[in-house]
Amino acid sequence: MDNIEEVLKQIVADQLGRNVDEIDISHELVNDLGGDSLDAVEITVSIEEEFGIKILDSEYVDIKSLEEYADLIKAKLEK
Repeated sequence: MDNIEEVLKQIVADQLGRNVDEIDISHELVNDLGGDSLDAVEITVSIEEEFGIKILDSEYVDIKSLEEYADLIKAKLEK
């Protein structure tokens, strides 16, 4: 698992008050981890700060799994 995924898991764990070992990259924020839309906003802001990227509302609003977040981060970093 590469560093982006590990950092993402840590961001999500911090936001949701969970142990990072409980989080898998395949988990869905809402269905698997009990997050909500406010958590998604906070996670997105943390991702932007951590990776120095800008994520538009339209880009993250339909994201469900952490893997989808990781793919978006990777795409942004490649630009």
